[in-house]
Amino acid sequence: MSNKTLKSLFNLDSLRWITQIRVTGPHALILIVVGIILVLVPGTVLTTLIRIIGAAAVLSGLYLGYSWNKNRETESRSMLVAAAIALFAGLVMLLFPNLLVSIFPFAASLVVLANGLIHLFEGLELRKNNSPRWLPAVILSGITILVGLYMFFHTVAVGYFLVKLLGIVMIYNGLCGLFITKQMNNK
Repeated sequence: MSNKTLKSLFNLDSLRWITQIRVTGPHALILIVVGIILVLVPGTVLTTLIRIIGAAAVLSGLYLGYSWNKNRETESRSMLVAAAIALFAGLVMLLFPNLLVSIFPFAASLVVLANGLIHLFEGLELRKNNSPRWLPAVILSGITILVGLYMFFHTVAVGYFLVKLLGIVMIYNGLCGLFITKQMNNK
């Protein structure tokens, strides 16, 4: 495939703006600092973020309720329902942030478990059809089921791990940015 064909296929000219983006030293340092915070205190970061969102939801609910009350004649009751839902959700976030920290990993654990079970049944179907590759399929699906079970019973730890992983990626990205910026300044 010629270079001209590749260029037209991916329309590289429209992506030239990417080469103009520079991660400067301060940006890289911010990434590193945020990454370190995520790695060192993932639980605090998650619960603080959930509490901030909860406070915003409470304020939104109060505002919607006030607006509905002020304009009762013209406003739909759906605004009052939206206010109640926002208030309730916000209060739950403020009072039970750790419960919410575990919801995402819990849902992810159910997806992993379901996929593991589906793959297990597919592996057993391979065995039933005398396929020579049934055993690796069953072993891999067993590992998937074990990972899903671990995630299911350790949801908070999995959530913290994901935040730490994000922190590590941010530190790496910041360090790469510093290195590349230094290289660009030395050319």
